Amino acid sequence: MCIYTPGANVQKGKHLETPLHAAAQHSSTEIVNLLLEFGADINAKNTDFERPVDLAAPSSLVERLLLLHEATPSSLCQLCRLRIRNYIGRARLHLVPQLQLPTILKNFLQYR
Repeated sequence: MCIYTPGANVQKGKHLETPLHAAAQHSSTEIVNLLLEFGADINAKNTDFERPVDLAAPSSLVERLLLLHEATPSSLCQLCRLRIRNYIGRARLHLVPQLQLPTILKNFLQYR
């Protein structure tokens, strides 16, 4: 079960480096998985024009995970969740519980 913090942004890091770049560089498979689940851009480039996979240690678990994620399309379910959350906007995600939707759908949008 993931807990979503409304202030978190998987696309913004220090300068042009994203949190996914940092996780790949530090060989953190758990954080890489979590960031990808929350829609981190696997193709984002840092100031050196490197993608997260370029920063992962060669032949590491993180490199394999990123390469597998590139080769495997996201599920329709995940794509829908990310699209709806992007449409709502980060600033209004705290309002999801007030939407006139079934509880199961509210929980889905909130990663519960």
